[in-house]
Amino acid sequence: MRKIAIYLVILLSCKLTSAQMTEVPTRCNVSIVAGEVAYFSSDKFNPGMFQLGFEEVASASSFNLTIRNTEDERYSLLLDEHSIQQYNFYTCLFPEGRYELTLMADQPLTITISKILHFQYDSRRSICGDTDDRVQSFSSKCGRLAPAGCTAQLLSNGLLAMSGHCLYQSNTNVYNFSANSIVEFNVPLSGPNTCGTFACTNPSLPQDQYPINILPTMLHEYAWPSTCGRDWCLFQTLPNANTGLTAFEAQGDFYYLTNLAPSTSSDIIITGYGVDSDTPQLSQVQQTHSGENNGLSTLPNGGVMITYEADTRGGNSGSAIQRVGNLDFSYGIHNNGGCVDGACTPELENAGISFQYDNLEEAINDFYGDNTVHVSKVSNSSLESGTAFRPYDTVLEGQVNSTTSSENTVVLMTGTYDEADVLLLQKPMLIISPAGSSTIK
Repeated sequence: MRKIAIYLVILLSCKLTSAQMTEVPTRCNVSIVAGEVAYFSSDKFNPGMFQLGFEEVASASSFNLTIRNTEDERYSLLLDEHSIQQYNFYTCLFPEGRYELTLMADQPLTITISKILHFQYDSRRSICGDTDDRVQSFSSKCGRLAPAGCTAQLLSNGLLAMSGHCLYQSNTNVYNFSANSIVEFNVPLSGPNTCGTFACTNPSLPQDQYPINILPTMLHEYAWPSTCGRDWCLFQTLPNANTGLTAFEAQGDFYYLTNLAPSTSSDIIITGYGVDSDTPQLSQVQQTHSGENNGLSTLPNGGVMITYEADTRGGNSGSAIQRVGNLDFSYGIHNNGGCVDGACTPELENAGISFQYDNLEEAINDFYGDNTVHVSKVSNSSLESGTAFRPYDTVLEGQVNSTTSSENTVVLMTGTYDEADVLLLQKPMLIISPAGSSTIK
């Protein structure tokens, strides 16, 4: 039996459903000297969840920097000379409290904390009806993006997807991830205190937070001012500094992809991290709701949009569009809260972009290269063409239908492929399994 386990380290015209998470930076100057212990109390600056930002470390020293909450040791982060760069010289998100910082290095070294970031939230409603009918949920397939205040979904080919407008940085007027961007999973309940308009959110444990691989693995579109049905982003995260695991390895789950139109005979389900002023402890905590599916439409701007009456709030941007009865699949990316004021949806309904949209579909299929072939045991279509949406179901087909060039990439979606007796690799190919291990036997 041969086993392949290869991991890829991987202002607006309408009411968008990001949480409008505002950073509150505070300058500070705390030095951590190798061989000594320093202490830091976040509540001396602002209440609530925070991140620390470091001055870049120019030394070639090997070091270990431990940041430990003195009251709850679950909130500890270990950074070394490599992972501190992957985290872009920021920490993960921490709850407020007192922290012990210990630096060990193979030669004299000082690391300086240059700023502390706190966060405040605001958003608009996008509730379809008189009441917010969302309930707490526990899907392992989606995470909370900070500081943008959006939802990110794990896809079966090793990518994460969310709304393109979540990239907007108001302080620079550009669309890109900020250096301190983090995706969190297994998000706990929010606290009773108030941070800005809504309750203070609590961070996931450090081992459930993943830094963004900002460049060059990020693609997006937010076609201002004609954005309806053209609002998306694809990206990857880097391994967790404490565990060394990717988000896919740790979560063990993802959404399979489909570009078919969801049948209007079934409701649409939206699951994500929207704010909540009615139940403060659930604000920016994972919630879900299903509502009437109003169908798919191609817009004059070329965008393709799915509309529905599932309740959402600010922070749901990026949520998977799912259909009742077919919950293994994502049909697209939620981005517009239109049930109160629908600039993209005159009928006052919520909406998101379908994976049928050509630019998004092409970006997913060609993310790993122009000659990529996808293979999966699970598909929402009986037709096979080697795309992420209509994958071949055997590695042999992936080989036969790849080109003869040296740039072939075969993406194995997680599963077991029982075909060793007939499989003989006869072309130069890179076989990857970016969403977890795959077995060929």
